[in-house]
Amino acid sequence: MYKYIYDGPVMVFNQLVTDRWVGETLAVTKRKARSNLMYRPPYRKYYDDRRRERYDDDDDRYYRSECTDFKNVKFDNRGDAERVLARLEDIIYKNRYVSLLDFYDLTGQPTRSTDSNYGWTNLDRARVDRLRGDNGYIIHFPSPMPIDFD
Repeated sequence: MYKYIYDGPVMVFNQLVTDRWVGETLAVTKRKARSNLMYRPPYRKYYDDRRRERYDDDDDRYYRSECTDFKNVKFDNRGDAERVLARLEDIIYKNRYVSLLDFYDLTGQPTRSTDSNYGWTNLDRARVDRLRGDNGYIIHFPSPMPIDFD
């Protein structure tokens, strides 16, 4: 892995947010480093609001799934799937791993007590694909591994 550093202004929709921001990341490629350092608006408030609404109107969930298996979580559009994948990569960058529990929590899926014991330390091989004959998208993940908390 290589260390990439950004030192410069931050612009959001052509509006200057700050004159100088310094950030660094470890990444395999320059493209991945740019993705890691890219500004992403905070989705936490939106996510928390939608989570509360889920119990009021279950048909209007932000993320819909066909089943509770991580391989079968279906998204209505590519943007939703890519946002979840980007958020999972952010969690890996922060915690060095992401668990199945994190994925299920982001997508509003039911969880099991063992979901926090399995996950990924790298999602470089994960990809978003369109489902055949369907108007949906799915994230193809590498196989989850047991998480070592040491």
